[in-house]
Amino acid sequence: MTAIKAFKAERTAHSNRLGDTGSTVLKRCLKSHLKSLDRKIARLESEVMARLKADAALWRRYRILTSIP
Repeated sequence: MTAIKAFKAERTAHSNRLGDTGSTVLKRCLKSHLKSLDRKIARLESEVMARLKADAALWRRYRILTSIP
């Protein structure tokens, strides 16, 4: 989960930079990096869910924790 948080923080930072830059080259680089981060985040989240679902006890605890408002 630490890696996911780090990637999300990096994504937010790059997204903020994207809005602040006027350079076309830098915008292109940031957009490319944002897409890469999105793919990494999705893969990691998918892996976490697969591991949770593979363990009945963990899955049950996860469902309880995420059902709390």
